[in-house]
Amino acid sequence: MQKIYYLSSIKKAGIEKKLKTAIPVEIEFEDNEYIASNDDIGLLAVQSEMELLIEEIKEQLGILWQEYVPANDEELTPSGKDLQELLLSISI
Repeated sequence: MQKIYYLSSIKKAGIEKKLKTAIPVEIEFEDNEYIASNDDIGLLAVQSEMELLIEEIKEQLGILWQEYVPANDEELTPSGKDLQELLLSISI
């Protein structure tokens, strides 16, 4: 059974910050593991506990933020630019 969790914060450098727009994350439970994903952003996490899963997905989003948001346009591919715009649109 698949459920949607709305991620409302991001974790950057150990600090949690609220998002302007919540991100839908699909969550499944299979073979005693929780699986979270968002194909638009490229998030994928697998954990045995839901709390660990949410923490991991927040950290992944923070890593993407740190890599893409400060990057110059010349450094990014077209899909990288799209991801940068998406990340900027959801953050405060």
